[in-house]
Amino acid sequence: MITVFNRKEVYNGYALKKFSQAQNILNTNSIKYKYKVVNHCDSNSFIGLGIPMISTSSAENQDYSRMYYIYVHKTDYEKARKLLEVIL
Repeated sequence: MITVFNRKEVYNGYALKKFSQAQNILNTNSIKYKYKVVNHCDSNSFIGLGIPMISTSSAENQDYSRMYYIYVHKTDYEKARKLLEVIL
């Protein structure tokens, strides 16, 4: 079981394509993982002292609207890192 206490981050980035490739590589090699997606343009997000974040609809800014994270168990970290070198 992967928990906050025994995991290591093996991937983070804004590219959905690379995130999907990383998931496929880990699945193919039977490495269990957890992931998190942080939406930086969520209309319910607030920064600072309650000031709403400014959101745009341009395609350029949408590329950076979500940050993807993948975590593996710390015992699988080195293996996962070597496998993911191809896309990083």
